[in-house]
Amino acid sequence: MIRFKKLLGKIFFAMKSLSKKAYTKGLVIVSAGMVTVLLLGTNGFIVNSKTNPEKVIDKDETVVEEVDTTKQELTAQDKELPQSSKLMKEEEDSKTVFETASQETINEKEIVILTEEDYMALVKIVEAEATGEDIIGKIMVANVVLNRVESSQFPNTIYDVVYQENNGRAQFSPIDDGRIDSVTLTEASYEAVERALNGEDYSQDALFFVARSMSSSKAVSWFDNSLTRVAQHGVHEFYTY
Repeated sequence: MIRFKKLLGKIFFAMKSLSKKAYTKGLVIVSAGMVTVLLLGTNGFIVNSKTNPEKVIDKDETVVEEVDTTKQELTAQDKELPQSSKLMKEEEDSKTVFETASQETINEKEIVILTEEDYMALVKIVEAEATGEDIIGKIMVANVVLNRVESSQFPNTIYDVVYQENNGRAQFSPIDDGRIDSVTLTEASYEAVERALNGEDYSQDALFFVARSMSSSKAVSWFDNSLTRVAQHGVHEFYTY
């Protein structure tokens, strides 16, 4: 229960920085989460609360027996099911509610806490690096950035990954030539970023990509000799260590 509430808090925080479309999606999972909390609160805890024995007294003020009033209030269905079966049923119901929402938005493992600066940096680099590529090509560029955030060999925020420099050179060419600030952001790039943040991934854990036809032979040689190619889509080839 505590873990689930923490998850809801993370989702609210993440939704602050997403687009209007993503924020609307966020409301779906938060609403589902609230339903789950109510299910647990009204079923899981009341049924298992401490009983309050009530003494029954006859006319002579003699204690006849102690009656468990909580048990008397159980429904006919509750009486038919063992306690363990009821708890399992409640857990299955709440699990179904949450998993249904997760399929459309995000789950606990895939949550990425980001600022508006992070989000816009990701949209811009996707647009600049994958201009003219289809939606899968755009998602794969976003995947590489997110893979770097998770890797200990790169900075741990999206913004820092996008703008990282090595020996005075940016890791992504649109930073060096200024295209990242001059491209027109398209709906496709916003969609690709949202889908990547939601866990959609085609990158095979790639940490690098190169457009062979648009790169110098020296750069391509470094990719071929120093890295392992794991995927190819559109103009880009994707590599990892």
